[in-house]
Amino acid sequence: MDQTNHTAETSTRNADTATLSRRDILLTAGAAAATGLLGGCTAQETTVGSPTDCSPLVPVNLRCEHLVNPMGVDESTPRLSWHLHCGDVTLRGLCQTAWRVQVASSLEKFIGPDLWDSGIVISSATNLNSDMASHYAGQPLSSHQCCFWRVQVTDAQGRVSPWSDVASWTMGFLSDTDWKAQWITDAVLADPKNLPRVPINCYRSEIADRPDAAKWIVLDLGKSRMMDGVELAPSRPAFLSTDYTSFLYPVRFCVEVASHADFRDARRVVDQSHTDIPSPRPPAIPAPRFNFSPVKARFVRLTVTQLAYWDCRYWAFSLGGFSVYSKGTDVAVGAAVSCLDSVETGTVSKRFLTTGKFEVAFEPAPPGDPWRPLDHFVSPQTWNIAT
Repeated sequence: MDQTNHTAETSTRNADTATLSRRDILLTAGAAAATGLLGGCTAQETTVGSPTDCSPLVPVNLRCEHLVNPMGVDESTPRLSWHLHCGDVTLRGLCQTAWRVQVASSLEKFIGPDLWDSGIVISSATNLNSDMASHYAGQPLSSHQCCFWRVQVTDAQGRVSPWSDVASWTMGFLSDTDWKAQWITDAVLADPKNLPRVPINCYRSEIADRPDAAKWIVLDLGKSRMMDGVELAPSRPAFLSTDYTSFLYPVRFCVEVASHADFRDARRVVDQSHTDIPSPRPPAIPAPRFNFSPVKARFVRLTVTQLAYWDCRYWAFSLGGFSVYSKGTDVAVGAAVSCLDSVETGTVSKRFLTTGKFEVAFEPAPPGDPWRPLDHFVSPQTWNIAT
């Protein structure tokens, strides 16, 4: 009789075990192992109806400053938050009534958290959108410090949840004096003798506060001349590498010709007012030559409709020369120049537009500049426009 009862009981237990999935068994084993290592509810503490039952709520999705395991946190008292999860979908009305957060400098130190143990805090807040789950309030933190943390909650029946999985965050710089890095850069560009300066022996417009501030230049050839092309030489020393774009080359523009100074009979011969012009990088990208059907006129007007970006906040344009061609001959050499505005110094002026020499160079280094010598940068260089 006893053997029969024992066999029946064993069969019942085996049947109950068979209803558990492999995942349930693994989760149960994992929870038991975590409980043994980090504390929390144990099987011996779980008695139905007792206040020591494990809560079905589990803290998940731990966040520090809204981020998962963030690095470089620059808040000295970062905000910690979490969500709540219940594996039993049939349970209703579950809520958190209290929480406890522990923070340690390593996993081994959770037995007696060396950074912070909040103790039981009466609060239903779990996320930063409600009432701030928790501001870290433990030992002062230092730059680059790594912090590990976990949370445990209590539900409305007074049941305590298992500890959450451990999350972490790493502090960033909390003081300017903690910055110990050094700037890195290209060795060639870092060499002062390779640093370009502002071009000289060229024309430069006054700066504007927007890119579409139209500016114009008018050439007076002195008499009516046949012409069939124009070219705008960039403000760019001839020895520059093709890595460098030309200085303030106009982005969009048009060219008109006329027989009268007031341009009442103007004819548009070049229209690049709707398409950006690539900044020339000779010889890889030469300055564009704009050819058109032969026309006879005395005045030539360049209108720049979109300026180039300069110094992170201004717009302007610059040219090394303005040529007007008639069968390959530059008929604009020596022409009178008028313009809306122009920077006028000994080395920057509208007069450089029609000299025909194109001696664009870089401005010399200021007196006493320790980056000298820059002889190969300040020597005038001849710019020859291909015909």
